Amino acid sequence: MNADLEHLVVLQAQDLELKRLRQELAEAPRRVAAAEAARAKSEAALTAAKTALLKEETLRRSQEVDIAERRTKIARLRKQMETATSAAQITALEHEIQFSEEAIAKLEDEELASLERTDQQEAAKSAAAKALEENTAALAAERASGIALVARNDAAIVAIEAERKAQMCIRDRGAGLPGRLLHRLHCRRQHLLRVAGGNGHQAVLQLHLLLRQRRCLHTRDDGRRRTIRLLSLRR
Repeated sequence: MNADLEHLVVLQAQDLELKRLRQELAEAPRRVAAAEAARAKSEAALTAAKTALLKEETLRRSQEVDIAERRTKIARLRKQMETATSAAQITALEHEIQFSEEAIAKLEDEELASLERTDQQEAAKSAAAKALEENTAALAAERASGIALVARNDAAIVAIEAERKAQMCIRDRGAGLPGRLLHRLHCRRQHLLRVAGGNGHQAVLQLHLLLRQRRCLHTRDDGRRRTIRLLSLRR
């Protein structure tokens, strides 16, 4: 293959590799941001679970105090019944005792429901704590991976750009095809990229096919010229 054509193919491959490396560099911050968002979400879930647990504990303490006060009141009312002198007084005291006992039963049911909610919140807290630990580790790994990727891809980009510059210098020295043919090949490459819908790899394959066809044509032309020269010599 002609040297200039080879340089053109190499430049095309380098363009594709530079595009890939830069896409990876652009994607790295987005992956870190996604990991940060996941960690923040799990941290918020853990905070919410802790807040809900604290709220239930405060509610149960209030219920326990209320139950204790009502039981103290019931004991006091029963003592008063012992000294009651009329049926009306006894009836009124019994009514108050019954009302307090019903209130205690309701408070105990609410306290049981609070305990059930606490069990659920404890499970949610454990799950959130585990998720936070995992997401924290994932974030650290993503950050480390991003730092390594940036260093690796930056070095690769520098190397490829230096190699690309060298290839362009070799091409510009005019060691191969005329400038007009190189210009036509460049235009053909851009056309192939548009036809391939931005698929650089497909464009490279089509460009290779084009170069192979051109080489075959040149080979046939050379054969014809040799045949004509032989015939002229025989004459």
